[in-house]
Amino acid sequence: RTDNPVHLEICIITGEDGTFEMYEDDGITLEYENGAYVKTVYRIDHANGRFVIGAAQGDLSLIPARRRYTLKFYGVQNGAVPGASWDADRNIATLELGERAVTEEVIVEYEPSMTAQNNIDVLCFTVINRPQCPLLLRCCLPERLSD
Repeated sequence: RTDNPVHLEICIITGEDGTFEMYEDDGITLEYENGAYVKTVYRIDHANGRFVIGAAQGDLSLIPARRRYTLKFYGVQNGAVPGASWDADRNIATLELGERAVTEEVIVEYEPSMTAQNNIDVLCFTVINRPQCPLLLRCCLPERLSD
């Protein structure tokens, strides 16, 4: 049994290429030292307008066999991400992907020429106010950003 999430929300900052490798284990034991972990690579290829969720690699018993994804593309214009809803105040396109097998690569295309100005202050506050962010950042950083 795993407590790793069935639904993931991924924040994608457009404008440059980037890669992130997500590591998951059972969160309890030291079995990761014996190879009991999973890695999934997330990649944005901005020049070609592609966001890729790589196939999960490793001990797949540690994660759900299928996952749902909410992809939030920051810094895009309306229509840049086909099928996405758009938040005009924050220049964010949100695309809901139904369940996908974690063993399959997922490719989402967007129009890279349709980038928009990111409001850096709003973006920073949005990210640091998330529950996953340490309390110290949520308390102290907004004050320093506003100075």
